[in-house]
Amino acid sequence: LQPEEEQLKADIVKEGVAEAEFTAIPHEKIVGEVKKAEEE
Repeated sequence: LQPEEEQLKADIVKEGVAEAEFTAIPHEKIVGEVKKAEEE
């Protein structure tokens, strides 16, 4: 791989991780709200 391609791959991986973390937070909140609602 060329250095530019390596950098591109690294950026894609970083973005994927950031996106996964970003979407995981609301998901955890939603699960927490659902559990609270079920307990009531």
